[in-house]
Amino acid sequence: MSENLRMLIGVSQLTPEMMDSLRDAAESMAVDEWVRRTGKGRHECIPENLRPYTHLNLGSVDKWLTTALVADTEEDYINHKLDDDEVVVIYGVANESPSPSVAKVILKKADTIIFAEWDVTPLYCDLIPIGVSDKPALWSCSDTVKVRILPRTAVAGGEVLVLLGVMAAPLGKFITK
Repeated sequence: MSENLRMLIGVSQLTPEMMDSLRDAAESMAVDEWVRRTGKGRHECIPENLRPYTHLNLGSVDKWLTTALVADTEEDYINHKLDDDEVVVIYGVANESPSPSVAKVILKKADTIIFAEWDVTPLYCDLIPIGVSDKPALWSCSDTVKVRILPRTAVAGGEVLVLLGVMAAPLGKFITK
């Protein structure tokens, strides 16, 4: 078993306050890193819930959706180079598909550093297939956010696979996108 393979905590095991705390911690992590890397003040930064198109250039609209999936074939879900004034923190995943196929989610910095490998199959036994980690992954200014997925079955129309995370960027950067 890989040292990066981590169990996710199912949200049904957490109180709303615990979920808020995890999200707040991810936001603080993103903003603190943004301030450290840019040298600007916290008041010049806006943290936002991670959006697929606006923040990660996935698809053409802000809708979390994989491409068609091939059984037992690892593939890129996200492969996006951040601007020099952007920070991303990912702390969880949700699969909103009626019959989920994705078994593993791998969070990487470019092709070199593996932050985490999440076995998401236990989440599908829960009424709410959402899992969070107490060890979020952080990508800083100019890093490449790479998320790979491993489906167990083929899915022609893709899956609704939501990444729970935060983007920290300068105020007003994403208003027009």
